[in-house]
Amino acid sequence: MSKFYFFILTLFLLSLTDNSLAGTPVGGGRVQTVYAVDYVDLIEINHYFDSNGSWVYDQLIFYEWDGQAQRFQVRSWRMLKSPCQLPYKNFRTGRYVTTWQDGEILRRVYALSLSETHTTVDPEREERRYLAEAARRKLKIR
Repeated sequence: MSKFYFFILTLFLLSLTDNSLAGTPVGGGRVQTVYAVDYVDLIEINHYFDSNGSWVYDQLIFYEWDGQAQRFQVRSWRMLKSPCQLPYKNFRTGRYVTTWQDGEILRRVYALSLSETHTTVDPEREERRYLAEAARRKLKIR
């Protein structure tokens, strides 16, 4: 079985249970894993390319709907460092989920929607024109 199919199978199985394999001790039993959990309206997987069309980086951008401004506002972003960070759909809840080690905490973010973009402009940086980074509602500290 190729690595790609194994990865897809793993994401599918995780989507059915919504339980991380992290925290399971050898020999059975369950260890309670503590997550910093956040809920957003949209997760964007952004592939950023320079003006020559060369890949620069991939990032996850987390958005909340602002009813007053009638637009999505960036809440936070993280560099996509591993395929394990890619959001997957939990078919039981209907939400998209991404989980990763964020510094010293294990972070999990749920979203109602998911989009994937390929851009030559960084959407998160462009968003700073509408809402300063300091004014954003950040992801939870713990």
